Amino acid sequence: MKKILVGLIVLVAALVLVPPVLAPLFGWAPDASVIPPPGRVVEIAGGQRVNVVEEGSGPAIVLVHGLPGNAYDWRPLPQRLARGAHRIIRYDRIGYGHSDRRGEDEAFTLETNARELLALLDALQIDRATLVGWSYGGGVVQTAALLAPQRVRRLVLIAAVGPSYQRSTPGWLQRALRSEPVVRWGLAAGFPGRAQVREESSRAFGSIEAMPSWWPDHALAMMSLPGTIHSWLEEHRRLRVDGLRTEEIRMPVLVIQGENDLLVPASVGEDLQRQIAGSELLIVSRGSHMLPITHPDLLAGPILAFAGGDSGSP
Repeated sequence: MKKILVGLIVLVAALVLVPPVLAPLFGWAPDASVIPPPGRVVEIAGGQRVNVVEEGSGPAIVLVHGLPGNAYDWRPLPQRLARGAHRIIRYDRIGYGHSDRRGEDEAFTLETNARELLALLDALQIDRATLVGWSYGGGVVQTAALLAPQRVRRLVLIAAVGPSYQRSTPGWLQRALRSEPVVRWGLAAGFPGRAQVREESSRAFGSIEAMPSWWPDHALAMMSLPGTIHSWLEEHRRLRVDGLRTEEIRMPVLVIQGENDLLVPASVGEDLQRQIAGSELLIVSRGSHMLPITHPDLLAGPILAFAGGDSGSP
């Protein structure tokens, strides 16, 4: 019996320790060479360093990515937007990409992200901007608009969370598979991480066929950056949408929603449009959650036309 127990312990240890060692040899591990180089480092109030990528010039349009995510998930939409007379700014939220990580004593919340966004506007000397939020980033820009409406000219909400957004309650197995140690091991081991990225991305894009060829390696590599998994899981766990008082938002708002979004249902976007007085709604036929990637040309025109009413200093 003792030999069997020892054998089982050795087997389990081998299953846990060997795959991360073999993954680089077989090309299963995340490929760091696909990680885009950083833009420029901008220090915001509190000393945190934020990675910022800019294109174009003119009134500012700031792109705020989702959960998890980074400034480079937006491609190729920023290049389309930069053709207009606007300054297109995208950044890695604190906790992601090339930006600093958040301390354990800090809150992983929409409000924390919104205050960091406003601090970034200060650091970039931008008085007012059009904010474009995607998914969780949509909750961030709504919160920023509620905290400091004088800083926000217009809001564009792409597949954004809203008050009617509801997360499904995971079972015990899903909770175990989403625990930080297991996710870390899956990425290090290569194949499990790739399988998870493929499964979750197929839901985000609506199908495997709709996923661009560059996405799996990009997503895997960006998720493998130190601290990213922790930021993702903590923000997901602490997400609260009941504080999004959308009926109090007064600036012009454009809601863009995919008809077949499996992560944030179209009904959430429709509810946002109903609650925000005077807002506009664009439903993308057969669109998924990944509209900036799958429909950049379709989104760029309406966003630029909507932001074109901006005036004053950038």
